[in-house]
Amino acid sequence: MTRLIKAEFRRAFARGITKGVLLLALLFAGFTIFAMRQQVSNMPTQAEVQQTFRFAHDDWAKNHQRYEKDCLASTPESERNNAPTDFCDFPEPKLSDFVGQNGTLGGVLKQGTSGLLMVAALAALVLGASLACAEFASGSMMTWLTFEPQRIPVYASKVLVATLMGLLPVLVLVAIAGPGFWLAGSSGELEFAAGEQSTYLATLGRLFGVGVFCSLVGTALGFVLRHTTAVLGFAAVWLIAVELIGGNSIADARRWTIGTALSAFVDHGKEWETYPPCYSGGADCRPVIHWLGFWPATSYLLVVAVVGFLIGLVTFRRRDVG
Repeated sequence: MTRLIKAEFRRAFARGITKGVLLLALLFAGFTIFAMRQQVSNMPTQAEVQQTFRFAHDDWAKNHQRYEKDCLASTPESERNNAPTDFCDFPEPKLSDFVGQNGTLGGVLKQGTSGLLMVAALAALVLGASLACAEFASGSMMTWLTFEPQRIPVYASKVLVATLMGLLPVLVLVAIAGPGFWLAGSSGELEFAAGEQSTYLATLGRLFGVGVFCSLVGTALGFVLRHTTAVLGFAAVWLIAVELIGGNSIADARRWTIGTALSAFVDHGKEWETYPPCYSGGADCRPVIHWLGFWPATSYLLVVAVVGFLIGLVTFRRRDVG
């Protein structure tokens, strides 16, 4: 088993797809750092935010009663009866309304790590699938089984190596973009709020878990479909049909999508909103808050990974290699 793993690592590092994925990860990391720098440089300064807030608050203090009366006068009675009780309320402006979640360095960096999550998942999936499919496309799998006829050790070694190789693009992204985001964000007036620094570092660390999961799933799909193009096609159909259409159109389906689980895993919890039909039988237009915790998301991803691993193993044992 040890000899198989060492040989697999040598072959994996020698393949062009490995070098290509790492190069693309490096280029993306550099691009995102530049984009982060541009975003921070275009953000308003604290003095500008304070000035805008004071202007809005003064306007509210002078005119909010008139605004509410005008709103009630211009709204038909049928709509007012079915609307929420605070339909025409104009709440007092707060400074947080003008700062938002991007008012701190941690809030800006969270946007950057969301982009890293998508790229890390895609890179690990492609690398894992390519390393597995290349063995079938080149005919090397038959040679491996000639020297090691037991398929379980062969499968285990290839899945292990491909899964660990999926950590490489994540390592490139974290090593380059992690400190790069920090420096780019610090170039403005933004600062970390309490606890945000440790949260950012923990988020970067959990990206490695995304690499392991996606490369394992990609490798298992490679053993099932045996062509990288087929794996990418399957991933694209899954993304569109399940993650996007199904997750946004079927009630409570978003909780069970892999994308939501990955986000909840990386961010240590995922919150999203849905809106009920407004003005139908007195329904309230307030959004419904949904939450997926870290441990439920982690458990779900573990189940998906184990099921994918077993499907790949059963397929490899039962199907003819040639």
